[in-house]
Amino acid sequence: NDAEQIDLTLAMQELCKRGLTRVLIEGGAGLMTSFMKLGLYDNLYWFKAGSVIGADGLSAAQALGVKNMDEKIHLTHSEQIILGADVLDIYTAPRHSVGGA
Repeated sequence: NDAEQIDLTLAMQELCKRGLTRVLIEGGAGLMTSFMKLGLYDNLYWFKAGSVIGADGLSAAQALGVKNMDEKIHLTHSEQIILGADVLDIYTAPRHSVGGA
């Protein structure tokens, strides 16, 4: 597009046409937020370290445009795996149509 960003909805539709129905998206806060805003995910795998760095660290997500609590994304916690001092929490996305309806 004009901002030199990939249209993620079209990209995912193209991958689906090619037979790829599951992809792992690993990136920074911007990429994660874009997929969440568009509803282009089924599960969220959230790794948490057994240490704290506070506000000196990087944010896991960027602004989602939530103006009141009714607009928040509701995730369902489906599993937790303890990995030594770290934790993996797995969440299921809300059921919605592709493109964020």
